[in-house]
Amino acid sequence: MLLRVVREQLKLEVVFVGEFVAGERVFRHISAQAKALVVKAGQSHPLDKTICQRIVDGRIPRLLRNVREERAHYELPEYYEVLGGHIGVPVRFEDGSLYGVLCGFSFTACDHLDERDVKRLEMAASAAARLLAQAEGHDVDRSGLPVN
Repeated sequence: MLLRVVREQLKLEVVFVGEFVAGERVFRHISAQAKALVVKAGQSHPLDKTICQRIVDGRIPRLLRNVREERAHYELPEYYEVLGGHIGVPVRFEDGSLYGVLCGFSFTACDHLDERDVKRLEMAASAAARLLAQAEGHDVDRSGLPVN
């Protein structure tokens, strides 16, 4: 439900949580408009080919309003040519360890997104980290402070 709310609020076609595992980004949780369901839970891609890894290590900004226009500049693989807007932030547990990312995208440019939306996504990533930690049976900080 969290991902659907994020997708609707940010007016994106797909929002997902991806886990970084053994050099891969694995799609774990996805909310997509029916026509935009292009990724499935369990699918993976090599981390070094993803926008997600580049966001985490700082090579790409967290918000790209039009990936198509910026693909060559950031040396992204050709298959990113189909993307319009992309927004993403790391998902970190309370101890600072990296789970992966919370990202969203559309196939058209997202000129409506701005840095406030990045902040909103960061708050959602904190909530996602708490939910993931709870699902794995870990203690979660109940103070309301962000975990990432």
